[in-house]
Amino acid sequence: MLEPSLAVPLFPTPIVVFDLPDMAEINAEIAGVLLAEERTVPSWQRANVGAWHSVPDLSQRPQPCFRALMRAVVDAVGSNVAGLAGAAGIERVPAFRYGVTAWAMVMRKGHYVVAHDHGDVHWSVAYYVDAGDEMPAPSGRIAF
Repeated sequence: MLEPSLAVPLFPTPIVVFDLPDMAEINAEIAGVLLAEERTVPSWQRANVGAWHSVPDLSQRPQPCFRALMRAVVDAVGSNVAGLAGAAGIERVPAFRYGVTAWAMVMRKGHYVVAHDHGDVHWSVAYYVDAGDEMPAPSGRIAF
């Protein structure tokens, strides 16, 4: 067993959980668009087993609901970057732009995503438009 004094936290991975307030109408609109798309557009196959996976173009879609979601996510990530930097003693974070790629998944009973990574990104976000809260556990849970 490694002595705690010898442990060097070189590559910590922060996991941040946050809510985006006042998104109920936007979530309902996004859900409607994606459920309709699920019925007409073939699923992409990535790490999904049984689940429908959209084309990874949500961040480029012009509909106001997608634009609002992308803005809210980028703003929340930016706030978290500033907070983490401040906690590390970094007073000012340089200005930069986020490159955003986003897709959707529709998962039903028995569907899941196999273990995978997003190793080519600095931040990875999972956003639930509808986490299936009315379903019994473990519906809506995510594991890292």
